[in-house]
Amino acid sequence: MSGTLNTPEILNPLFLNSDKSTLYNSLTVCKQWNDILNKEYFWKQYYKQNFPGNKSLNKLSKQMPNHSFKNMCKYKMANKHQLISNVQDKETFQITDLSKNDNISDEVVCIKQDCMVWFDKESLTFNYIEFNEPDNVRQFYVGSVVIMVDIIDNLIIGINVDHIIILFSRNKQHEKWHLRLVNEPEHENGEYFIINSCVLDNLVTLSFIELIHPQGEEEEEEEQEQQSEFKIVVWDLNLLIKALNAKDSNENKLYDIKIGNVIIPISFTPTIVHNCVVQKRNENTNTTENYYYILSSTADDGIITIFIFDDDLRIKETRNFMYSMEEDVLLWASVHADGTILAIGRKEIEIFNINDTELDQHRKIPANVFDSFNLYDIIFTPELLYIMMFSQPQEEEIEENGEVRLAILDISEDQENCEVNENKKISTICTKWSDKEVCFNKLVDTGIVTYNPETKHVMFTPFSKCFCKI
Repeated sequence: MSGTLNTPEILNPLFLNSDKSTLYNSLTVCKQWNDILNKEYFWKQYYKQNFPGNKSLNKLSKQMPNHSFKNMCKYKMANKHQLISNVQDKETFQITDLSKNDNISDEVVCIKQDCMVWFDKESLTFNYIEFNEPDNVRQFYVGSVVIMVDIIDNLIIGINVDHIIILFSRNKQHEKWHLRLVNEPEHENGEYFIINSCVLDNLVTLSFIELIHPQGEEEEEEEQEQQSEFKIVVWDLNLLIKALNAKDSNENKLYDIKIGNVIIPISFTPTIVHNCVVQKRNENTNTTENYYYILSSTADDGIITIFIFDDDLRIKETRNFMYSMEEDVLLWASVHADGTILAIGRKEIEIFNINDTELDQHRKIPANVFDSFNLYDIIFTPELLYIMMFSQPQEEEIEENGEVRLAILDISEDQENCEVNENKKISTICTKWSDKEVCFNKLVDTGIVTYNPETKHVMFTPFSKCFCKI
């Protein structure tokens, strides 16, 4: 073999532009090639060159066990069978030990891959831990009972019983800062009741029913039918998140940040809400602009509505889509950045695109995996759909926590006369994951993060064996 060809200066560019089979075959050629292909520095270069635009996966490289660049490249090059190779074995790795904390609640909790927050109803505070500092519990005084908590980027977001959104910063430099966003009924005699919520990307989307109570002479009329209106309220936290992330952010000026807000009046019960941020290229200015898709639907009328807004929350378009789940109930509906819309029922899944205009353009996939289970969260990919679900204990089993299950469905397009094993359809998987509270489990791109209240350890279980080796 030529000595010139065998130098790292020549080999590195060749390997960086090679596909999976070439790289794996090159490992066995000689020791020098093997040495180059086992260096983390090479795989970091390969990852950045061949797999750009993976923001959520990039974060995991610093937060999850075994997420070296070599393993992440193996994961990105894996076939469908390799992507779920650890689902049955469930080999698990510890993220952190929280055994010094004895007051972790199981009522209002949010766990992420790098942190955890829970509500303490006795002190009316959020308790917040970052897993790289497990002994440092930071408290944020809420002052009222909270019904949910979540985390977006650098924000801790709570919603209290009065439907006020309470914001705290994860950044230590702003730990005294907080903000309250009030959701008020539009009528003086109105009263809000929350139906559902979605906290995703930089948006908080809430659906309400506003009951309008009779006043004055109306109260004297017997059997007066109470009026009601349905609303969807959207808050855009994008500018606030950017300001909190800025190195020179001034805490006093944070209160002057514009928080976008819009109220969408609707004529149906918004049982399901979802949102996503979509980036589109403006051909006139050659810049990227954000658009917001706000989805809402009832559970059984066969219609999904998408409201499209620009990043100033100005309505651009409203689209209605029919779905055809006969004698079924819609458990979940979501809209995604590539335009895909998922409609998940108890018996089947319907997949279509925001640009589809006809029902016959929709794909239907059997999904008889729910039984008595309730859908909790999903990860959507072009080929595989990961679904976390749980069963609530019956009254006679009230001391039990219920059961968390994971289902994986192959939603890839059917390929006629497929003879390649890695492209063949995968049979649906539905397996028990744990018997812990469902709020202690979090789907991330590559697996599930779980807090075990018995051992007080936070564990990570990868879907793929790509992340089972250091």
